[in-house]
Amino acid sequence: MRRISEKQGLAYNSSLVGKSTMHNERLGSLMPQIRHWLLVIVAMGCLQSLATAQVVYPGADLYTVEGESFFDFSINPIPADFFFPGSDSFFDVIEFDPEWNVDPIDVIIERLGPAALLTVGSSDVVPIELVELKLQSVNPITITFGGNVDSFFDMTLELDPTKPPSTGEMKIERTDALGGTYEIPTEMVPLQLVAPVIIFTQVGNPANEKILEMDGLLGRDMCLESIWQGSWEFMPTHDQLIIPSVTGPEFYPVGPLILEGDGLHLELAPATIPAPATGCLLVLGLLSCCFLRRRRCSTH
Repeated sequence: MRRISEKQGLAYNSSLVGKSTMHNERLGSLMPQIRHWLLVIVAMGCLQSLATAQVVYPGADLYTVEGESFFDFSINPIPADFFFPGSDSFFDVIEFDPEWNVDPIDVIIERLGPAALLTVGSSDVVPIELVELKLQSVNPITITFGGNVDSFFDMTLELDPTKPPSTGEMKIERTDALGGTYEIPTEMVPLQLVAPVIIFTQVGNPANEKILEMDGLLGRDMCLESIWQGSWEFMPTHDQLIIPSVTGPEFYPVGPLILEGDGLHLELAPATIPAPATGCLLVLGLLSCCFLRRRRCSTH
């Protein structure tokens, strides 16, 4: 066997190191191109997946109040003597505060059935339920006695969990490969708020609460319909608030939804991740548990 001298071995090893270094430099110069084409392939796969998606499955949509959201009591005034004997009738417009709630969610609408959207241009109608609604007035309302200011009350509008579910129908349309529009139109079943309540709490005396049941004021359930179509996409935006096993799947609101009816006007935006996000983990966990508990109660 031929023996290699120490000098020859060192030369041989040096040549290997040189070749390895050249190979690494060449590979390093190619990495940007490799990453580029990998991203292209992944993006094409995602678009292909979206293009072939045909069913929007049931799930919940999370919203927060923004813009011009209010309740107009001039349409259905609160009668005299409601707050106390001799109190005047109340007929002002009350704005809702989008910042009062520690949760980033004011409204939850659940889609109860799947929507078959086979092709671009197709649409479907699904049953929905309003499972969460809690709104707070921006400022206390002023209650008068004989035209003179007497007291102030904070106002909260919410659903009564002991009442039957508030249900309606939603029309979902697919307008392109990425998503489409949705609405609660007048020609279909409107979103019926079954016996929502307005709670008035006196400022400085929280033990004094007055509860107004809206079905008693209206003589029927409140009805809401969309006056502005919302937009949706198969994939959520980067800052969209997502609760696993609750929100989505394949349906994520990306634009405002405006609901109106019986004096109530709501401008809703998709709920986003608050900052810092870690400070909201407990809230989201409790919200998820509350949501599931409400769903179990409504099925009994």
